[in-house]
Amino acid sequence: DWTIFKLEIHRDEENRTLLRGEITNETWYGDDQMTEPGPCEGLLHYFVHMDSLGNFDDETNEVVFAGQNWSMEHVYCGTARGFRYNLDRFSGIVDPELQEFQSVNNDGGRAVNDPTVFRRIECFDSETEIEEIPPDPSVRIQPPSLYPRSGMGCNRRRR
Repeated sequence: DWTIFKLEIHRDEENRTLLRGEITNETWYGDDQMTEPGPCEGLLHYFVHMDSLGNFDDETNEVVFAGQNWSMEHVYCGTARGFRYNLDRFSGIVDPELQEFQSVNNDGGRAVNDPTVFRRIECFDSETEIEEIPPDPSVRIQPPSLYPRSGMGCNRRRR
């Protein structure tokens, strides 16, 4: 499966260590070359939204940002009947030079400790000055080295 996470994070006005915002997750199933959602051919493709809270440590640049509840916003392919979702919880370090949040997803589901890197793409506070955001890194998407055998895993429907 393929997943695109997006975090929208705002600092609390009264307590700057508290974070509020949302996490969205668009996931689709496809082969190792399907970097964009394809046609619906019996595969699952959905979009989930989570209201989220977290905290930020100014001294260590450590962040924890976690979904508090979730809602299925859209099912593009497949069915949501019986669908369950573990709230995502990202923890890690912000690298101010790269404008990246280098995290792991500690969600308690099948994505436990999956490394996930987020890049800043927008600033919400117009009064905040930030240095120029570095150009996009050259990232090559590669398929995983091993696939589970057919019938394995949480979904049971594997390639």
